[in-house]
Amino acid sequence: MLARPDVGAAGSVLVGNQASYLLGAPIGEGGAAVVYAASLQHGATDEIYAVKIMKAEAAADPELRARFEREVRVLGKMNHAGVCTLLDLGTVDGVPFFVQERLRGETLLGRIRRVGAISVEPALDFLDRVLEILGAVHDAGIVHRDIKPSNLFCCDSGRVVLLDFGIALDAEQAGGSGARPRVEPGGESLFTEDD
Repeated sequence: MLARPDVGAAGSVLVGNQASYLLGAPIGEGGAAVVYAASLQHGATDEIYAVKIMKAEAAADPELRARFEREVRVLGKMNHAGVCTLLDLGTVDGVPFFVQERLRGETLLGRIRRVGAISVEPALDFLDRVLEILGAVHDAGIVHRDIKPSNLFCCDSGRVVLLDFGIALDAEQAGGSGARPRVEPGGESLFTEDD
């Protein structure tokens, strides 16, 4: 089992609630977490997943840990092609992680840096898809609060996915109206400690 879920943990095994995952190379890193490519440890398929693991120092910070749990709660409540599917979660040495589908492609920011400005027609089509995703997110009672090119993912298949729900709020907290489901940052933890 992984002793410390830090960068460089390729080859380690994480045990989630549903399966065990063999970590591959890091594919992304933020201030509080690292995302690794991963496969099922004893899988019958070659499917690759994305495993987001909090950095140990971030997991010790109650506010950062609450943000991480908020993201998991939001992903768990969404069922839309424009939001990554939450597949599993767990902890290792008290540090939480979650598993989601692995996306192939690049962020909108990466695409703009690679090819330059996007022409009007493709940009309008992209915007239509982003607005449809945001409509579904808002219908679920969630306000994302961090829409930017680095949080919009352009899949090789043409699918657009909204990323990073770490600072999302429910509509009531954000000043919305009506009875909406609540996404609470606190409450009972989704992550149980390791045996």
